[in-house]
Amino acid sequence: MTPEEMKGILAEELKKLPKGVTKEELTAAIDERLKAFEPQVTKEQYNELKTAMELQGAELAKQSKTVETKTAKTLQDLIVDEIKSLGVNNVAELKAFLKKGGNQEFELKAITAIASTANTDTVGRTNLDTNVAWTPVRKPAFLQRFRTVSEMSDKSQFGYTEGSYTGAAGYVGEGVGNANSDSASASATFGTYAKVQAVLSVNEEVYEDIPDFAAGLVTQMQLSAQKFVDDEAYSGDGLAPAGVQHIKGLLTYANAVSFAGNMLAYAASVKAANIKNLADSVKSYIDALDGNYVADVCYMNPVDYFKMSQLKDTANQPLFTYNAMGAPMLGGLEVVTTAKVTANTMLIMDSQVAEWRTKRSMTLQLGKILANDVLNDKRSAVLSARYQLLVRTLDKVAVMKVTDVAAAITALTAA
Repeated sequence: MTPEEMKGILAEELKKLPKGVTKEELTAAIDERLKAFEPQVTKEQYNELKTAMELQGAELAKQSKTVETKTAKTLQDLIVDEIKSLGVNNVAELKAFLKKGGNQEFELKAITAIASTANTDTVGRTNLDTNVAWTPVRKPAFLQRFRTVSEMSDKSQFGYTEGSYTGAAGYVGEGVGNANSDSASASATFGTYAKVQAVLSVNEEVYEDIPDFAAGLVTQMQLSAQKFVDDEAYSGDGLAPAGVQHIKGLLTYANAVSFAGNMLAYAASVKAANIKNLADSVKSYIDALDGNYVADVCYMNPVDYFKMSQLKDTANQPLFTYNAMGAPMLGGLEVVTTAKVTANTMLIMDSQVAEWRTKRSMTLQLGKILANDVLNDKRSAVLSARYQLLVRTLDKVAVMKVTDVAAAITALTAA
């Protein structure tokens, strides 16, 4: 919407104000209506709009008729009015009137109190807060921890190369060469960006009649899209049904913890094992791998966290502690709770192995951009982005998921 269109809408709103409003009421009305347009314009445009509205408000104030206010008459006022109706205007005339006519009776009309319930118009007696309280959206739990890699090329796919090197260094005798040669190989792996889009179509009347509501729609659209992307960064399947690429999430990359397999060395090793012992064992496993990995985060279900945070170890110390920023810690792992993690499951990882690859960040287009928007008097918003999450093949070992926390603690417990 252009500044001129905004001026037109604001001008119409000012004309609807009742006559006789005070300067303060007029200023408050202008400020309230300008709030709806503030996110859509620059600071200079906002100041220009405000100046234009104040000038028009001043003109309307000149044309407006002053509202007379009538105060209820007191008992004294009613008595004086009744006496004056008899032609008596001062004390001397009153004495003469009483002497001439003897005792006189005066009829005083009753003073009727007006209760607030006399006005049955609820809207007329209500100060309406036009700031919309929207349905809460879960805050992101994953993306802010990943390394962001921006794609600067004009390609729809990305690729990376991984190599393996096997050394055969050993002892040899004098004059005898090493018969075993080192070996190496490399291979390329490719990925495809997933495109995410959100569309919102709004009738022009919404912007004209309820601007505060309309102003918040695009913001809610962006929050909703961000939540979808964050969710997919955890649980996206990475598939491409009908050629539509999905985001490949952490769960798809992760290796499952198995005390009968990859973590056999840790099985049945802790007496009366608990959730902290389990987390410590997975961190120990990751940290000990070749690659200088350091497990730093543990994703948990909020209800699981609550239940287990009440537990204490054999020394009567809480299993969970807190770092300087107030975040819960489980051993050397920062705990992030999110409802996106299924109850009785857990994911522990070195967050630096995850790359959030961005081909196009969230881009918003707003206006009459869809087919028939002009004909149907609509305004549309289209939000789109192209992302993909990458954990390189060699780094998958640093992303571990516990698919059954209770069973894993049992497998870790010594007989």
